[in-house]
Amino acid sequence: MAYTPKPVTPAETEVKDEGISILVFGVGGSGKSWFGINSADVAEPLYLLNFDRTVDHLLKRYPGKEYYYEKFVPDDKATALRDLAKVMDVVQYAVRKGSGTFVIDNVAALWALVCKAYLPEKDKPLPRDYGTANDWMREL
Repeated sequence: MAYTPKPVTPAETEVKDEGISILVFGVGGSGKSWFGINSADVAEPLYLLNFDRTVDHLLKRYPGKEYYYEKFVPDDKATALRDLAKVMDVVQYAVRKGSGTFVIDNVAALWALVCKAYLPEKDKPLPRDYGTANDWMREL
């Protein structure tokens, strides 16, 4: 028997433990970004890191009072490294603040950014080349 998760809205559940992670996945256009942005009633502020497309149109309807939004589209290795430093700054700020909803919009695009920053610029990196990129994601 296949497991089918029950769809929920942010207001349907209480936060029982702080510091938990929830993975939301689905096809493009299914509402994942809006679900994350609409989670202001869970914990504010909203920290939104966007790695693939703009969500400005969704933020206009954000129901909360405070949010931090960054969009990352690297052009080259230097830009990717600078963007990843900014990502870690936002993560550390959120940890120091101690509460909030942290949304990474498109983890696959974040991985592509990490690879652009840390993998050699050649067609096919060797398996050992992924070590630094994996370490960066673990630190996140």
